Amino acid sequence: MKPSLVEALEEKRSLRLAHELKIKWTARHTTVHRMIEERIRGLPVDVLPPPIGNIVAHPSMEAVLLDTPVDEVITDDMLDKPFEILSEIETAWRDDATEQLLTQLKTLRQVDNLTVDDLNLAAITFRCGDCYKWLTYPHILFHLCCSVSHRFVPTEDWATLEYFISVTHQRPWKSTIVLLDLEMAGNIIRACGLSPETTTYQEMDELNPMLEQPEFDAANNEREAQHTWHKDEDRKPKRTVQGWRQAVEVRHIVCDWVIVY
Repeated sequence: MKPSLVEALEEKRSLRLAHELKIKWTARHTTVHRMIEERIRGLPVDVLPPPIGNIVAHPSMEAVLLDTPVDEVITDDMLDKPFEILSEIETAWRDDATEQLLTQLKTLRQVDNLTVDDLNLAAITFRCGDCYKWLTYPHILFHLCCSVSHRFVPTEDWATLEYFISVTHQRPWKSTIVLLDLEMAGNIIRACGLSPETTTYQEMDELNPMLEQPEFDAANNEREAQHTWHKDEDRKPKRTVQGWRQAVEVRHIVCDWVIVY
């Protein structure tokens, strides 16, 4: 054979082997993802597991996923060790996610002496930068946008956590949250006779005052002129009342609010 033909055949062989290896690793990542999902579905209802991306990123699970030869089958019992320490993985995830939010809050307020309790303040507004949903802490830790990635990572190293993320769209928790220290929130809290520095969103949710904006011309749209602290489906008359944050987001209402009741 001519050297050029041999070289061409070798190149095609290398491409074929690389393609076959990629298929094997893609199947590995997909299979492990499915096995973890099945394990999570079997957990007691009172157990709130961390995101799959955080489970896989833990050294015990990463070793199963990446260190097991790709031609070997991963069995269900190989997942026993990671799930035996699931509470440890959950604690590490919660601590890391909370620290990410606190770092954002410290930057927003330009102060360092903040604690996790400050994430519950009603004056602090959380909004997802991807889907724009309004959120509260700690529910924000379970927001899917923070643990789902639709970004494809071009790589030829398929035995990596990055390729697992590309295949399954499951990533370790990363904040997509925009924190807003809205003056309007503070004004509403003060109008209720409370302090924005100490009042939690739980206290404001329980109070859930009805709000109105005198500057807003609602002569032909009286229902949309009134809002509650949060979306309320139990007010009388029986209708859904929009929360003030949604009014700001959707209709860009920025004038002052007054308490109706």
